[in-house]
Amino acid sequence: MLFIIYLFLPLRFLSQQKPVFSNFLETSVYLNPAIASPLKSNFFINHKIQWSGFIGAPKVFLAGFQKPILLNSTNSTFSNIGTLFLSEKAGVFNSTTLSINYSYSFLCNDRLRCSFGTSLNLQQISVDVTNFNPHQSNDPLINKSRTALLNPDFSLGLLFSNKNNFFGLSANNVLENNWKNLVGSQLSKTESSITLLLGRKFHISNFVFSPTLLLNRYSKNNTLLLLAIDLEYNNLLTLGLSLKNDDAIQSRLKVNLSSKIMITYGYEFYYLSNEINPINSHEFLLTFRSSIVEKLKRSTIVSYF
Repeated sequence: MLFIIYLFLPLRFLSQQKPVFSNFLETSVYLNPAIASPLKSNFFINHKIQWSGFIGAPKVFLAGFQKPILLNSTNSTFSNIGTLFLSEKAGVFNSTTLSINYSYSFLCNDRLRCSFGTSLNLQQISVDVTNFNPHQSNDPLINKSRTALLNPDFSLGLLFSNKNNFFGLSANNVLENNWKNLVGSQLSKTESSITLLLGRKFHISNFVFSPTLLLNRYSKNNTLLLLAIDLEYNNLLTLGLSLKNDDAIQSRLKVNLSSKIMITYGYEFYYLSNEINPINSHEFLLTFRSSIVEKLKRSTIVSYF
């Protein structure tokens, strides 16, 4: 039983390639490198424990930093630089990715902003065979002579937005690197994906109602569809709910401790499962944002983020 968990569960997990977080909007630069804000620097750390009842279940850590640069208050253009660090662990498998992001943003007109972005990625995939005992001594699934691979990759993103709407399209894991020299499995190829992300804000008194749609189309014809709804009160408290097409529901609670510090807890469960705890997921997000850039306060920002 442990053999099955340590092998097939991690392979299934890593074949998806890009984990989907409950806090996907707060960490949206991970899905689309064009997403950035002209008004604030942003630092976040996100930790996800997936399928917490299983031994060797996936654990994901994501940290990111973004900063606007080359701000032009005359024509409201700006660039943004940032970095992402992603660590995934599932059973004996480990994946670590370091990304460098750059985006450029300009106004199409006085009501619409356009942004282009790219992400250069370096991924290391490794296998910890220290305490690993295969079912047979000559099991071909794990190549013990080679325990790590290093592969480059890149992503591209496009974003259209204004103060209340956004539409983003991105291509991720474009190179589709193969790590079959590490794992003798048909699931060993990195899947590229096309990601569609769009949302809208509705302001009602002290409340902001925000529906969001996420669509991930992978190269092997697998599609993830997620519909989210968030309700924010007076920029202090946010409640969120998401429905996924893999029979899962995500819930979120976000508390703004100050104008700079936010904490978010996410919980995911599968409503068609007979098990209550083993395949559920927990997620924690801490975000720090800088103050508004003074020289852009009086300019035409036109930005959802």
